Amino acid sequence: DLQEIRDDVLLNLSLLERKDEDIYQLHPLIRKFMVGKLQQFDSVEEWKRSFCQVLVEAARKISENITLEKVQEVEVDIPHITEVAEHLTEYLGDDDLIFPFTKLGSFYREQGFYRQAEPWLDKGREIAEKQLGKDNPDVATVYNGLALLYYSQGRYSEAEPLYQQAIEIVKIALPTNHRDIATHLNNLALLYQSQGRYSEAEPLYQQAIEIVKIALPSNHPELARTLQNLALLYNFQGKYEAAEPLYKQAIEIFKLALPANHPYLASTFSNQAELYRYQGRYSEAELLYQKAIEIANIALPPNHPDIAIHLNNQAELYRYQGRYLEAEPLYQKAIEIAKIALLANHPYLATYLNNLTLLYESQGRYSEAEPLLQQAIEIFKIALPANHPYLASIFNNQANLYESQGRYSEAEPLYQQAIEIDKIALPANHPKLGIHLNNLALLYYSQGRYSEAEPLLQQAIEINKIALPANHPSLARDLNNLALLYESQGRYSEAEPLFQQAIEIHKIALPANHPSLATHLNNLAGLYKSQGRYSEAEPLYLQALDMFEQTLGQEHPNTKIVRENVELCRQQQQS
Repeated sequence: DLQEIRDDVLLNLSLLERKDEDIYQLHPLIRKFMVGKLQQFDSVEEWKRSFCQVLVEAARKISENITLEKVQEVEVDIPHITEVAEHLTEYLGDDDLIFPFTKLGSFYREQGFYRQAEPWLDKGREIAEKQLGKDNPDVATVYNGLALLYYSQGRYSEAEPLYQQAIEIVKIALPTNHRDIATHLNNLALLYQSQGRYSEAEPLYQQAIEIVKIALPSNHPELARTLQNLALLYNFQGKYEAAEPLYKQAIEIFKLALPANHPYLASTFSNQAELYRYQGRYSEAELLYQKAIEIANIALPPNHPDIAIHLNNQAELYRYQGRYLEAEPLYQKAIEIAKIALLANHPYLATYLNNLTLLYESQGRYSEAEPLLQQAIEIFKIALPANHPYLASIFNNQANLYESQGRYSEAEPLYQQAIEIDKIALPANHPKLGIHLNNLALLYYSQGRYSEAEPLLQQAIEINKIALPANHPSLARDLNNLALLYESQGRYSEAEPLFQQAIEIHKIALPANHPSLATHLNNLAGLYKSQGRYSEAEPLYLQALDMFEQTLGQEHPNTKIVRENVELCRQQQQS
């Protein structure tokens, strides 16, 4: 085992020196000894160049998708690559200059060791700019690597200009339709997508697609990956009809270009399944998740992180359907794989712990949920900067957990903290901010603090009108919640048109039997019942009941609630 050799032999014999967690370098005395020995050779300079070339080739093999297995494969080379980056750059040719720096940056970044990654990328930028000039495509590659680091940390304002500089360099230095231009455009689009700047992301993806179509064969996997990214953008925007054909096109390309059980195909099936889950097309989603897991189990080692991703996604489907007994072992398996395959504080592990927490919360298993959520929060705090958007989401989830238990005084500051992070980390009208404002408003609504809830809901609605398409389901959700607030205050004439708007949006945006539509029909029926308009309420309840039975099943909690509402409506109508 390489780690045992490193710890029991090299460290104990002082051949290696530990600089920081998971960072090693040749001991200074050993370096001095080697330098002295090298002086004895006639061709020292040539030996150093050969040594550097060997280490550059080793650096090139460092994968962008790091697992523990891959770490163990390359970590024996890391002290030597470090030595080249620190002391031997003069023996690197221009074509090799950036690789020790960019690959050390990738090695640490992909493990979540951001503090260790940044100095290498900074030094790589400094040396590349000085030796190659700021108009060299390799300098663009360094900028891109540093931007990826900032993106991973949620430092979006620092990442953006680097991506933009990289694009400017490659547009000047490379042919018009070079594939590297498409790569940099795609990365900037991903940044904008993460910030909710969807209208800026879309044309970049489209440009990247056009370049790839010209630069590469018609069935090249790079085209499929870029099509898939555009599909994901449309998915976030609720433009489901635009997303679906792109996923299908990507799948067809992968089927032609790659082996039948390639991991890229599994990922695309999983992403298409996510689309179907958002649309309430649960049976279609389930088949695709199962396909993704089946392919991943064939194509990848037993504890590969991608398998955990697919298991987590299928578990999310089951949680949405109320199939809690089927969801739980999938979450647990994803967590087990993440603990084996990834570093102890990897954000993916925190994500899976968080999702299992949501399952336990849905079941009322609060005492089991809370310690898992605390673990997830601790991981995010270690792995990410203080104002990363993921922390806002998990604080929001912790607040939800406390609210579910009636622990309102503990929930409120967490919702407020999530909102503060959103305001720092994201653009002013990001949809995530709308979600968190909505949730704080619902807490105030639960406490009868209607005057505090109303402006928050109105603000959430305004954000969604700016950030999302006109008929996005999130807008329907917030209109529905404002209507519920008005109903609670007896402002029935204001509530009714909002419920109706929410229903109309869902009829346009989602399939006919989507559970969210059923929820809004149930809520409008409740408004009519409160006003004694029983003949108008009952058919809406029955529509909602039929939808829930079809999509969620007879025993789902939502189905049971609506069934009770139907009976209560009939009893009140007869009394």
